Amino acid sequence: MMLAPFSYRSRVLSGWNVMAQTSARAAWTVKVSREVIESRMNIMTESVSSRLTADYAEMSRMSPEKVAAFWTSGSAILNALRGMQADWIEQTCGVSVVATREGRLMRSDWLDLSTRATTYAPRSFEASARLGRDAIAPAHKTASLNFSRLDKRKRKAARQ
Repeated sequence: MMLAPFSYRSRVLSGWNVMAQTSARAAWTVKVSREVIESRMNIMTESVSSRLTADYAEMSRMSPEKVAAFWTSGSAILNALRGMQADWIEQTCGVSVVATREGRLMRSDWLDLSTRATTYAPRSFEASARLGRDAIAPAHKTASLNFSRLDKRKRKAARQ
């Protein structure tokens, strides 16, 4: 099997696109997290001065949502790493078979090694890009939902 340069290039560009989107999501997550923290600090401050009208529903979301998001993120990371490790072991075993063969390496051996390298590299790159995307997704989703809910609350309070 020969290297298909356009397919290879397309896969690498696709991986870079996933990484760029992940970077944008991470930046958005950091930005809205700051605003969510600020809103929740205000809610906690209000709850100290008026315990009967405090927003206990919002305060009770804080810890469980973080645990759920980090659990989902950690699971995604471990699953991705498991797959990447299995792929690496397969690659290493294939290279070891050729490297430990007695005698001179034949043209077919070199072809096998180059084919393995050119198929492993984009697979590994794509898996790394997906790992980042899947790791940030739960925190991004939670922060975005919190921001949306608390922003509506803030705008409603501003109208009153």
